[in-house]
Amino acid sequence: MLLLRGQADDLFFFRNFKMQLHGEKLSKSMKLRTIDGKEKSCITVIAACIVHIKEKANERIKQMNTSIEDVDIHWVLTVPAIWSEQARHFMIKAAEKTGIDRDNMSLALEPECAAVYCKHDELVRDEDQRNSALQFFRPGSKFMVVDLEGGTVDITVSEVLESGKMKEISKASGGKWGGDTINKKIVDVLNDIFGQHMHRLRSEEMNSYLELLADIESAKREYDEEDDFTLRLPEFLQKQVNVGELSKKFGNNIVIGKGEKHILFSQEMMKGIFNKCISDITKHIVGLLQEAIEVSEIILVGGYASSPIIQTAFEEEVLKYDVNAY
Repeated sequence: MLLLRGQADDLFFFRNFKMQLHGEKLSKSMKLRTIDGKEKSCITVIAACIVHIKEKANERIKQMNTSIEDVDIHWVLTVPAIWSEQARHFMIKAAEKTGIDRDNMSLALEPECAAVYCKHDELVRDEDQRNSALQFFRPGSKFMVVDLEGGTVDITVSEVLESGKMKEISKASGGKWGGDTINKKIVDVLNDIFGQHMHRLRSEEMNSYLELLADIESAKREYDEEDDFTLRLPEFLQKQVNVGELSKKFGNNIVIGKGEKHILFSQEMMKGIFNKCISDITKHIVGLLQEAIEVSEIILVGGYASSPIIQTAFEEEVLKYDVNAY
């Protein structure tokens, strides 16, 4: 089995696409709007993204074994647990447009894949006779996987059977509470600060705008609530800063750093941005735990799980229910 982890820029589109497909009425004529306002056929764009990732996977496979042919490969496409059957079927149709045969393709829920990976990792550690932090994966164990990605948060609850297989004991659930909700709130604040200049940045300096989004993503994952949130400003926006107006509107909640190359959001400002999004996640998980599922372990996976604020929220709100988190 080959696990291929795409680079962030390869998967950036998929994060937004997954959010759009959640709860949408889909059709082959569905359009997606690009970041610069152009419309493209959804199924065509998705197929192009799958082709790109498929090519990357094939390159890795050929490096490992040059005798493997396309007919020897069974492709597994991962999808959010909260997607509807219609959305999953849409993904299958997009994959078929790339030349992947339906008989050589399966769909898998993202948090379930994480659970399988963790179980596999634990078995490998056992064979090497090394201590494992995942010793709870034993027959009868019940655990929750919380997949915290950019667009969605997907949650599954499973039990390990005597055969070693896993059984779903609670319907997969979740919502559009992923890390991109934080990113959007930060961009909204920047729009409020810079107004039409943000629009010009998107239309005239696309590379700089994409770098700004990447900086927001990186800073968000590393942000600790004990510090101010610091963001590097694109050169285009550095020239548009009006410190006086900024102070009148936001006081000390938002200030410009020395040299006007960075913008700082106060701890209080960031607390307000994070609180609502994190509250939606923890309330949902607490609700599941209160259903007496008897979960003993919670596994946090996905890029958003690395956020210190997310980890603190779990320690304060979720772990009081006598569960362990990894």
